[in-house]
Amino acid sequence: MYTELNKKLATKISLYEQTIDSLTIDDFHKKLIKTNWLDQIELMEFLTKKHFAFYNILNASSIILIGITPLILIIDVPTLSKNIVVSTCSIISSIALTFISAYKYDDKWKHFRNIAEDLKLEGENYFELSSAYESYPNHSEAFKLFCSKVSDIKRKQINTYIKEVSQKGSGEKLELSKNK
Repeated sequence: MYTELNKKLATKISLYEQTIDSLTIDDFHKKLIKTNWLDQIELMEFLTKKHFAFYNILNASSIILIGITPLILIIDVPTLSKNIVVSTCSIISSIALTFISAYKYDDKWKHFRNIAEDLKLEGENYFELSSAYESYPNHSEAFKLFCSKVSDIKRKQINTYIKEVSQKGSGEKLELSKNK
């Protein structure tokens, strides 16, 4: 499933690049769109996948360990071995749940997904000269508004992230670059 989604995203990014290249604006503005808009989408997609994976791995681990713990208790094995296994399962599931709670992976992947979709929609509106851009006769004249709206989305992402981190007490630092 991930492979298919990654292929679809790569195709969409490629189509965005082709669309940008076909715009009747100068090359400098095309480069700005690629670096300020398209790169930001890729970053948000990367962070979405990262936090979604952490959340699902930790959550699934906890569910499995919590689920098998009662089964271990009814197995006929020496008490000492049983106690060690049950204690280990309980400790690991507690650690996983603590990570989920402390780092808010669930909130983070949803936040990054929302920003990625906001950016995509803004770009698509700009390409189509629709919504806020419909009064502009061409992409060159709508360019400044597009840059302003992309900056607003990025500012929203940073401010919301910092606010969520400080309110929820996470010790994780703000992620501004992707580490592939």
